[in-house]
Amino acid sequence: MDESIDVWLQHPTKTFLLSPIFNSLHRWNKQDTKLLDNDTHPMYDPETTRKALDRGKVQRGLLCAWYSPKGPLIPNETIKTLCDAYPDRFSGVASCDIRDPVASVREIRYYVKECGFVAVRILPWLWERYPSDALFYPIYAVCVDLGVPLCLQVGHTGPLAPSDYGRPIPSLERVLLDFPK
Repeated sequence: MDESIDVWLQHPTKTFLLSPIFNSLHRWNKQDTKLLDNDTHPMYDPETTRKALDRGKVQRGLLCAWYSPKGPLIPNETIKTLCDAYPDRFSGVASCDIRDPVASVREIRYYVKECGFVAVRILPWLWERYPSDALFYPIYAVCVDLGVPLCLQVGHTGPLAPSDYGRPIPSLERVLLDFPK
């Protein structure tokens, strides 16, 4: 049987799940966030994520870090810890604070070269910037240099946020022309 891989996986942290950007999703899913405001909630246990992969017959998950304008929701170091604890199940996908391009490039290089992360992920809608924004270009360049894929969300958002930043044309088209690799 071929290996099944979940390439867009978040192991939830308390900061991630209780971020106000997800309030609409909690309402739509009828989730009581008071239950999540507990450091020992089973959802935060890495075994919960591993078991969810088992139930879905997924052999490997690419765990994604999340950085937002308000800071990390799922830090790269959290992802590294989980990948180190479950090396046969998880691979890391780095993220960064795009507002400091030099630090972002260093962070990406460190997590890819030293920690074995396999990709980089950014969410233009979360930053309220188009993919063609100059702040993303150093990230694109380091991904090409390191030979790792860049994952970004285009199209509509799940949370209540402007979807316009995910329009593939003309914004993403410009990036693809500038970075054909």
